[in-house]
Amino acid sequence: MALTYQDVMNTDLSTLQSASEEWRAMGDKFKTLKTNYDTHVRGALGNGRWVGLGYNAAAKSGGITAHELWGAMKEAHAVAEQLSEAHTVLTRLKSALKDLVKQAREDGYKVNPVTGQVTTDYDSKRFQDMTPEELRGYKNDPAGIAAREQQRTDLLMDQIKEIDEADFGYRTALERVTKDVDGKGVNGGFNSNASGDPERYEGQRAEELAKKVADGDDLGDKEKRELRTLLDGNEGDKAFSQTFVQGLGPEGTVKLGHELRGMGKDGDWLEKSVSTTIAAATNVPKDIEKLPVTSKRYQDWLNSDDGKFNKEFLAGLKKVGTENFASNTEPVYGYQEFVTLMKKGGTYDGSFLQTLGDDIMETEKDNKDRGLWDQWNGKPGQKGVEYDPLDGVLGLMSKDPDASTTYLDPKGSDRLQYLLKDRDWPGYLLNGGGAAPIDNKDLADLTNKIGFGQALEAAATGEVPGTKHPLGSHSEAEARVMQYAVTHLGEEMSPNLRPSMGHILTDYTPDTHEILSEANPAYEDEKHIASGVFKDEQGNVRVALDPQALDKVMRGVADDPAAFGDMFNAERQYSADKLVQNPINGDTKAIDQRNNAIMGVGNVWGHYDGVMTDVALDKKDAAIQWARDVNHHVNAANAVIDFVPPKVATVGVPAVDIVGRVVDFGMYDWTKEAVADATKVGGEEAAKTFNTGHKQMNALVVKWVEAQGGDPGIESGKPSPEIGVIQHEGQGTYSDGREHALVNLGRPGG
Repeated sequence: MALTYQDVMNTDLSTLQSASEEWRAMGDKFKTLKTNYDTHVRGALGNGRWVGLGYNAAAKSGGITAHELWGAMKEAHAVAEQLSEAHTVLTRLKSALKDLVKQAREDGYKVNPVTGQVTTDYDSKRFQDMTPEELRGYKNDPAGIAAREQQRTDLLMDQIKEIDEADFGYRTALERVTKDVDGKGVNGGFNSNASGDPERYEGQRAEELAKKVADGDDLGDKEKRELRTLLDGNEGDKAFSQTFVQGLGPEGTVKLGHELRGMGKDGDWLEKSVSTTIAAATNVPKDIEKLPVTSKRYQDWLNSDDGKFNKEFLAGLKKVGTENFASNTEPVYGYQEFVTLMKKGGTYDGSFLQTLGDDIMETEKDNKDRGLWDQWNGKPGQKGVEYDPLDGVLGLMSKDPDASTTYLDPKGSDRLQYLLKDRDWPGYLLNGGGAAPIDNKDLADLTNKIGFGQALEAAATGEVPGTKHPLGSHSEAEARVMQYAVTHLGEEMSPNLRPSMGHILTDYTPDTHEILSEANPAYEDEKHIASGVFKDEQGNVRVALDPQALDKVMRGVADDPAAFGDMFNAERQYSADKLVQNPINGDTKAIDQRNNAIMGVGNVWGHYDGVMTDVALDKKDAAIQWARDVNHHVNAANAVIDFVPPKVATVGVPAVDIVGRVVDFGMYDWTKEAVADATKVGGEEAAKTFNTGHKQMNALVVKWVEAQGGDPGIESGKPSPEIGVIQHEGQGTYSDGREHALVNLGRPGG
């Protein structure tokens, strides 16, 4: 029966400490008794004067008695330790509850002494100090009053639940610590292996209950509540978690995951709790978790007593990773079951995920012809299964960008090569009618590489996928991942990689702009291109890419309108920032600076138009819908984008005062312009009319001039002459960039 508010507030916890002291004193007495027994009884009997069968029987009996005295001491001291810990923890939790009650009363609430229900106390000082008008206004919001009262009540109930879970755990431990499981002395005697660590006994009990589930037995309602209380009450506790997982073992853990998956919603809460427990059990010390798993220091830890658990559990998991835990016609393998369970909850350390990922890779290479992770259409046994465990592990790893970068860094590792080039990704097999199964690549593409794309994005950007952050500024390892991916992907990329690659290119806009602008010598340096990653004179990490490889990846991303829209938005802001840092008038040097800026921007937007033209030609009639989809995303995400400033604001991210930024980008009506361009595309000749990017460039120039006091001519009809001059300067490089992109995409003469 769960504890109530009244139970907690009225219980005198000091008796726990008193009991602890008495149990410790009892243990000390047993210790003294054993010493006296060994000295005065066993010592006297063993003086050599008594021999024969009688002595042998007495010696044996004396040994048993001595053991039981020792066991009594150990058991009493263990109980004392547990009671002392219970007193400390429960007192702390009760004190936190009292603090919540005190705060509620100070804020004008009263607490029911029996139920803990919180209600408004209009007799409190808070309300007595109100004017009649203020009090009427407050009472005129009954829904708000009820919501605030419930919020306060929930805080108290959550704290009581935590106390109840702790109390249950200590009760479980105290019941088990007195059980004689040492296998010595008399049966049912004292426990010489008694431990003062309650979590050890709680973990053992939770493991017993979980094993019943793993063996296919049903738990009664009482046992379900008990298991849930033990798991939830010890969330994050490593000692409890390792006891629980070690007791189950890798095979038992996999079996448990299999049974829980088959329980549907009834197993959901337990799946999450078990996953969280596994994460806590495999937790790695903070000073180790960021190290590469191949490093000597990590390997030394793995071979230490502290790392022994992870090493043995992973080794055991590898043995059952390719075992079938379902039927022969609908196989589900160990690694699939385990990763399915992992994904239900819990935050796993990067080093554990890296080692698990390596183990799965090695398993795949050793079983190349088995097609272990292939998906079979119409196989109910596989529903809900993480059919590709390696992809699942990569998805979990993406939540830890540092771990993802370390794992996929091509320097010193072939993992990225394996994933991008060498791996035979799982197929989607269609069977029926007695014919040989057909591997449907289109269906496989819909489900493959989701986790890989997320990990790739995290590794290259240093950010958790889906989080908003300033763009630019990367480590050398992150840049190596990006450079390798762009160099080896090409435009024929899986659908699930397009969003991630779009986000990566968006994040590297300061680099892609400089590459496509052809205006920055550092990016065209042969040594930099050969190495792929370099540092500029100020120490900023940069990425050098072959423009052809970049155009092809941009084209691949463009098949995802949302991802392409992200790139477009970032480039639009970056181009605006590059322009606005330059004057539109001045001496010869200023004019040259202005012209160089617009020529670089022109080149970039030429490449964008080349890519969009290629999309339109490939999609034909579908190009209209594509343009509408991009338009929707561009307008929906139309907001100022921030870039991380470089160490010295020279090459790269423009140093722009936010007050002077062109923040509306001169955005024209995409629906009218881009869709109109897409409508015209019907052949190679008509493709020349697709110049959406050129119009964007011209619109940026107008806003640039306007930001510096020029007249855009919207009202006067007489725009500043600089607008035409600057737009003309960008026209030549725009045409070059567009032509280069089309050639790079295999459409010369476009």
